[in-house]
Amino acid sequence: MGILFSKFNPSTGYLEKMNKLSATNQDESRVGDVYLVTYEFQPDSYSTPYSPHYTIVVDLCGESTEKLPKGMEIHINPLKDFSLQLCIERLDRLPKSKDLSFQKLGRIENQYHPGNPREWCVALGSVVENSWFPEFTTLKGKFWNRTCHSDQFAKF
Repeated sequence: MGILFSKFNPSTGYLEKMNKLSATNQDESRVGDVYLVTYEFQPDSYSTPYSPHYTIVVDLCGESTEKLPKGMEIHINPLKDFSLQLCIERLDRLPKSKDLSFQKLGRIENQYHPGNPREWCVALGSVVENSWFPEFTTLKGKFWNRTCHSDQFAKF
């Protein structure tokens, strides 16, 4: 089981694209919006071809548009041995494939770091890494299979 912070690392703050996260909220009406994002391709060669890949995106500073949710993207991928890899990244532009759809699921409130998206990002990433992901693997398993995959993680 591994954890990938390709563009985000709670212990060090922001890497690469997370540095571009606004220090203040852009559109208050979108802050905290939560989206289910569906990719119609697999980002790796370990999954079944042509099955959708699901992620959750939390808009941390109200930067989403009608065409694309933006913010912290949370999902799992299988490693070569099919163990799970937690991925916390930043979705800020349309992927090259553009085979993506999304729907708004609801909203979460930034109770502990209102008006400070960067601090919220670190705190939320820590909760995902230290609580949500371990609970998921305890209940669903630590290996990618027909009952433990991106769809199940996104529902969790």
